[in-house]
Amino acid sequence: MTRSWLLAGFALLSAVQGLDYYVSPQGSDSNSGTIASPFLTLTKAQAAVRIVVATEPAEAITVNIADGVYILNTTLLLTAEDSGTSGYPVVWKALGSNALISGGLKLTGWTLNSTTGIYSTTVPVGTQSRNLYVGGSAAQYARAFLDKSSFGFTNTSITWTDSAYDWLATLPGIGKAEIRSMNSFTDRYAPIQSSTTGALIMDQPSWIWNYLGYDAFSNPWGNSGFWIQNALSLLTEGSEFFLDPSAGKIYYMPLPGQDMATIDTYLGILDAIVAVGGTYDAPAHDVTFQGLNFAHTTWNFVTTQGYCDQQTGGFLGNFNITYPIFEASRPYWDQMPSGIQISAAYNIAFTGGNYTQFGAGGFGIGNDPFSHVTGIGYGAENISVLDGYFTQVMGNSFTLGGIQANGHHPTDPRMINSRITVSGNIFYNTSALFSSTVPIFTTYIQYSTISNNDLSHIPYSGICHGYGWGSNDQGGSPEYASRGLYNYQPLYTTPTTSLSNVVSSNLIHDFGLAHQDLGGIYTLSKSPSTIIRDNYDYSSTWFGLYTDEGSNSLTILDNMFFPAPARWFNPNQRTGLNTANNTLKNNFAAVGSDYVNTPNGTGQFGNTFESNYVVRDAVTNAAVTGQRTAYRAGVLPGRRAGRPVSNPTLADAYIAVIFPSNIATDLIRVNITNFDDVPLTAVSFQTSISSNYALTPVSVPQSIPANSFAIATWKITGNTCTAPVFAVNVTYTNSRLSKQGSLRSNTTLPGTVTGATTQGWTTSSSWPALFGATCHTVGISTSGRDIWKPYDDWGAIYTPALISTSGHFSVYVNSQDSIGDPWTRSGVVVRNSLASNTRSTGYATLLVTPGQGVVFSWDSSGDGIADSMTTIPGIRAPLFLKLTVNGSAVVGAYSYDEVTWKQAGNATLYARAATLDAGMIHTSHTAFTNSTAIFSRFNPSNA
Repeated sequence: MTRSWLLAGFALLSAVQGLDYYVSPQGSDSNSGTIASPFLTLTKAQAAVRIVVATEPAEAITVNIADGVYILNTTLLLTAEDSGTSGYPVVWKALGSNALISGGLKLTGWTLNSTTGIYSTTVPVGTQSRNLYVGGSAAQYARAFLDKSSFGFTNTSITWTDSAYDWLATLPGIGKAEIRSMNSFTDRYAPIQSSTTGALIMDQPSWIWNYLGYDAFSNPWGNSGFWIQNALSLLTEGSEFFLDPSAGKIYYMPLPGQDMATIDTYLGILDAIVAVGGTYDAPAHDVTFQGLNFAHTTWNFVTTQGYCDQQTGGFLGNFNITYPIFEASRPYWDQMPSGIQISAAYNIAFTGGNYTQFGAGGFGIGNDPFSHVTGIGYGAENISVLDGYFTQVMGNSFTLGGIQANGHHPTDPRMINSRITVSGNIFYNTSALFSSTVPIFTTYIQYSTISNNDLSHIPYSGICHGYGWGSNDQGGSPEYASRGLYNYQPLYTTPTTSLSNVVSSNLIHDFGLAHQDLGGIYTLSKSPSTIIRDNYDYSSTWFGLYTDEGSNSLTILDNMFFPAPARWFNPNQRTGLNTANNTLKNNFAAVGSDYVNTPNGTGQFGNTFESNYVVRDAVTNAAVTGQRTAYRAGVLPGRRAGRPVSNPTLADAYIAVIFPSNIATDLIRVNITNFDDVPLTAVSFQTSISSNYALTPVSVPQSIPANSFAIATWKITGNTCTAPVFAVNVTYTNSRLSKQGSLRSNTTLPGTVTGATTQGWTTSSSWPALFGATCHTVGISTSGRDIWKPYDDWGAIYTPALISTSGHFSVYVNSQDSIGDPWTRSGVVVRNSLASNTRSTGYATLLVTPGQGVVFSWDSSGDGIADSMTTIPGIRAPLFLKLTVNGSAVVGAYSYDEVTWKQAGNATLYARAATLDAGMIHTSHTAFTNSTAIFSRFNPSNA
């Protein structure tokens, strides 16, 4: 970097009011820190800021940091002495996009052993690290895969009898090696003490606690991998490394294409790069970081103590306490530390920047004292991390809150963690070495927001909210009382601090890639007034939403849970777990069961369920609200440009045609909903209607507001004795995407007047439907998923109790809307009862489809759902359809001329009543896209 470039860059800020310091790789700490004479190090800039802060200036203080790498020898600790004021924060600001603050040691001088293909270089003798980063990615430990089924476990050893593993007894460097076991929801590391014939003698006391507990080495709930690692003799594959501290040497085998003479390599040295925190009496405050990049940390605790993983970065690490049973350890679990730590602090903000190559966690905000370099935890208030990019973070990218007693029941109210915001961040390929961690993990926090984050390629869950399994909630957990936990901790009589959080509009996909027992959104324990809404998760073999033990008092609204092939919802609820009193409304899902109509706490365990629908796996099968949620999830559309977002390609707008109740007095309306953050412009409507009708525009918009809707209206005039067919094509421009879009609808109005009572019929539906009539026809307009298991979504026009012992009902299906679905179904039905929102036996239908022919289906099991079928392919409307009943026998037949009939199927009506309702029925088979069927020439008979 030339001096002229530096001066030009700094000149950009010369007009900014306040006090500015400047730092550059070309500077010197003997300089004055001005634009012309910048500092070299951040620590020198910190010292200069402290002098000014001590005078309590009424002006902004900005440390302007030029592009380059700034390697720290110690953690940059910011306390009250480094703090600004509410009006004038201290700002640490990147001038460009490539200012990197590193906690590592840059490695050069690699030499090749041509025999082994291994490169090596020197480091200072005694250097400790668990993390080598090559070309921006974490190297793996030198290791060998072991077949776990070949090994046994005791409280001192790992044993084997298979001679194929006898090489372990004489493995060079065995005393520095360790075992890693990826289980169902844990990822455990255990140091080896020594080896002997048929056994690895494990290091204590780490081993005894890794051996016991849940999902442990000895009895895991799942097996995702088992390795021996960290010995030079195991270094045989590309991207593996070994560090020998006593010799001051590091070894690495490159991947194909890696040139060790030119590729950047760093060894993580510091546990934490930046720590912000004071005391409860004198907290750090009013500090902002803008556009800075952070990288290259490690966590050496694991080398000597192992990692006795319990869940989501919580681990058993305090071996100075004797635990008589496993539950006695639970109150003393520690938290994995993070590379950026914030506790005893308020008004702290990080915006932009990259966070990568962290050997443990990314951000630890308000964690337990063990996890902060000052030894003071909690007390984080009004902390925000916005618009960052996270990758190659080995642990939780965010750990928000603590897990020990003061984390959930603080002895000092100043310890409460509140008003934390994590928003607009992108997470890709995180939790790279501690695979049981997650991108975003919150324990006990309040009034906080997790929103508009983009999370993908995740080994375990996406977002975890809550901890403690309900054991720390007011009144405790019967489950943990039975385990004996309350012999070792209080049974609390007051609530935890977890309440009033918002988890909204996050995009989560490709999760659960390495573990089990997880969810895109995973919850634990009680959190009153917490809302989980407008999130979109998909693509996983595990659950979309997992309310695990103690999840209580959560409100879950308007989400899209599409983790096919997994179920969308998995509540771990039974007596004693306190998973209860949750409210789920208006969620859409791909796999699992509907949760529709148990309002006001009337569901099992006091839950409330309203309008939660499973649709087929395409987002377009959800209602407009769901499609909007999916499109806007993750980074907001207007903020995606130039960022590596992972949003799938989805429609940016939606069209809905709203029928008039009476064409003589009402208008036809076309509602266009815009999902994007910019208006849709150059909007043009091309319309047509049946030749015997005319359209007169009333109000036709030329733009659609951002993230809103507009309605176009037309007056219809003409012949009212036929059902009009209305077509509309809308074109528009999305300026953000620089593209044109179009929306189409070709729809038949069900009739010129609403209802079908003019024909003497009864109408009903199990799905929202509109009924119409003309002089000679009736129509049903509805959407619906199917009239076939597991669904029963339809609109019907019928005569109650039409058929007693025997009789028939036939009708002419004039038309079905062409909406592109081959399984749209329209036809005739008999059932004990067709009243709305009922399930009934005695159920059979004969239906015509646009692409699958005629379908005869019936309920053969007695649950009120059609579950048996015969089909006659190659037949389409218009067509006559007839069901004939004789006792419990029913026959379906079709005809083109109402003279010659061909049988389509026959069945026995399951548990038919003395009388049967009979009539017309229709479903679109597209969940929330309407279609219309028109019927005429009705021929009922009760013989």
